[in-house]
Amino acid sequence: MFFKEIPGKEEEKKHLLNQAQSGRIPHAQLFLGREGSGAPALALAYAS
Repeated sequence: MFFKEIPGKEEEKKHLLNQAQSGRIPHAQLFLGREGSGAPALALAYAS
């Protein structure tokens, strides 16, 4: 899964991409959201 496949959440995707590109990825990341919020999709895309 890729960020471009996830609709919306532009601010969150931008923040996660900036972390990865700068090489400053935290040792733990918590993705919270109600059912249907896209949190699991963001987590999978980030891990990819």
